[in-house]
Amino acid sequence: MRKLASLAMLLAAAGAVSFVDAKPKATLLFSVKARPTNRAGPSVPANYLAASVDGRRVYYWQDETQLYVFDRATRKTSLVLGDLTGAGTSLALSPAGDRLAFTRSAEGGGDAQLWTLSLDATNGLAKGEPRRTSILAAGGPTFSPDGKSIAFATRTGRTAGNLVVVPVNGGPEKVVAAMQGHVWPIVWTKADSMYFGVSTQGKGGVYRVSVSNGQPEFVLRTAGWGAYPGLSPDGRFIVAYDSTWDSVMVATASGKRLHAYFDEEPEPAAEIWSTRRRGVGSHGTTISAVRVVDLVGAKERSVGDSADFQAPVWSPEGRRVAVLSANPMAIVVSDVSTGAKRSIPIERTPFRVYTLHWSPDGRFIVYRDRSGGINLVDPHTATVRQLAAKSSLGPLALWRSDSRAMIYATQNPGNPTDSIGRIDIHEVGLDAHDRILHSFEARCTGGDFCGKIIDDSLVATWMNGEYRVTNFRSRGTPRLVYTREGFKAPQAPPVSTFSSNGRWMAVRHQSAGDQRWSIELMHPDGSAHRSVPLPFRVSAGGRNPWIRDDGGELIVASPECPSSSDNACPDGATFYRVDVATGSATAIASIPHDLRDVSDVMVSNDGRSLVYLRVIERRVDVYDLDFTTLLTTVQP
Repeated sequence: MRKLASLAMLLAAAGAVSFVDAKPKATLLFSVKARPTNRAGPSVPANYLAASVDGRRVYYWQDETQLYVFDRATRKTSLVLGDLTGAGTSLALSPAGDRLAFTRSAEGGGDAQLWTLSLDATNGLAKGEPRRTSILAAGGPTFSPDGKSIAFATRTGRTAGNLVVVPVNGGPEKVVAAMQGHVWPIVWTKADSMYFGVSTQGKGGVYRVSVSNGQPEFVLRTAGWGAYPGLSPDGRFIVAYDSTWDSVMVATASGKRLHAYFDEEPEPAAEIWSTRRRGVGSHGTTISAVRVVDLVGAKERSVGDSADFQAPVWSPEGRRVAVLSANPMAIVVSDVSTGAKRSIPIERTPFRVYTLHWSPDGRFIVYRDRSGGINLVDPHTATVRQLAAKSSLGPLALWRSDSRAMIYATQNPGNPTDSIGRIDIHEVGLDAHDRILHSFEARCTGGDFCGKIIDDSLVATWMNGEYRVTNFRSRGTPRLVYTREGFKAPQAPPVSTFSSNGRWMAVRHQSAGDQRWSIELMHPDGSAHRSVPLPFRVSAGGRNPWIRDDGGELIVASPECPSSSDNACPDGATFYRVDVATGSATAIASIPHDLRDVSDVMVSNDGRSLVYLRVIERRVDVYDLDFTTLLTTVQP
């Protein structure tokens, strides 16, 4: 559990909000197994579930092509629709349980549209064929209380969307609200009143609107895309994620916050409501093996047993691998040569990517928890203590070269990700003494992760294809060092990588004209810039490419998939050793199709070994979450 200081900060932000042990009681309903795949997200995302009003039946998509129903009374799972043309996504069930609404890609591809399916209410199975209800792009449908209409969201721009209502059998659509943001989820509990979430630029909120007069009113601030499960079926409570994603809050329908509780993984979170006091949620588990590839001899082997692992990293000398274990929460350190390993329990839930950092002398590991805390781990004594309570994901933290302090950043979470915001660079020692080295204004794209600390003095930030470097020791201002030509704003630009000594910087580049790939290599100040052309596509990922300390060699991952922008390639990746002087590229390793993510791959500092996670099994456990005790405790 987090320190009292974290609780005090949240209490101050929330006013008279209670933080007690009360939280929903989770009971496993069923598990869904999926074929091993590296595609991002669980097989049953939050808006891929629907439940009957009595909680008996739960509908879900599996692999986005087959629709199933689980019956709690019989404990049986039945196929409702199979091998659908176009990806099945969002689900909603009518109050009478006789009709499903879902979204499905249009014939020939394109945006998902709204479809309905008649059901036999006695067994919950399909009665007839699916029928398209609207040709508008659609998402997050929900039925009216009388089951005669369906509300759904449709995008009208990159950061705008409408809340629309259509008759259940099709007909003229009515725009109820036009919003500057993405609309989801939608809850319709009274004939003339809807509550819905709106997310834009990393922020979110709950709004309510009258169906007849269409004047949206702000109710409650939430995390971006965190307004679920939303208003309870009886219209009395709102349950949603706090704006920082730090906790789940309970509020009245008018937005008065009553309670908050921490949802620590692997505990499931409620994603939809089923009855007035119960919800349904899921938790994804990926069982993986830590695999090490010898990039010189091309031999591959497993390190230790398989588990729900994440984020493997090499120690500086390349003899040990540290990896996160999700259940139970621990950091597992393995000696690659001897096979010896040590599991170090941790209490604070770790952030999932780019979270582990070995000290340069190999004595310590730092990990960033989900609340932004920086935690020091001693592998020798198996002890853990917190150094700093709050940090931002980006600019990505780095150990000071003498291994006696960690350099990290904080950002104002309220700043839009495409505007100028303040970044504070901190330095915290092993004694937890923390000081701000420099504060500066910078533009960031890519959410909080929009930069990296390069070495003891420099930090890189990027936005709209422009890469800037700031000297925080001399308290300088950001200086433009490279502009990626052909970049189209407002996309997040490629993450730059750096050599382990911080002397070289690389940016992945694809030309706008002939679509050829290259690696743009330079010193962090932009000098010694040279373009290294490549005869293959380049994978995304915060560690791709690896750069030798003298800048003379690269190791580059190339995706074996149709889309060059697909970070998690279903057909794996090939790694090439590239000579910078000659441009010659030699394939040195191939990772199979069950690679989890290029972000979960790391080349050792000496360029001789590669570690990655090979997926063994993926499943999603679906739970009933009983809010009865919690909501009785926090009665307004």
